[in-house]
Amino acid sequence: MASIPDEFVCPITQTLMRDPVLTKEGHSFERWAILEWIYTNGTCPLTRRPLLSRSELIPNTLLKIRIGTWCMVQNIWDLDEDDQESMLAYYSASDSAEQLFKIKMTIAMAKQ
Repeated sequence: MASIPDEFVCPITQTLMRDPVLTKEGHSFERWAILEWIYTNGTCPLTRRPLLSRSELIPNTLLKIRIGTWCMVQNIWDLDEDDQESMLAYYSASDSAEQLFKIKMTIAMAKQ
């Protein structure tokens, strides 16, 4: 397995993120980890600026899709149906037919 790209690792847990969210300052964290941090500390763990509410967190859909794609290529885990649909919708809107075909083939192989 290739080493995990730094941007896929949560700064709090130091593990691969499955449900990344963005803070208002643009930092990504695993959802449950940052919620627990906010509840305990009330700040951003990187900047130490106030971060008082989960309403200040935004799902990082693009990062989640990139992590899911990387995980499928690395055979780390299978994506659930919602993640597969999100990934296909993203690639359908942004890339060529050839790229979309590669993603569909990756999903098909992962299901076997």
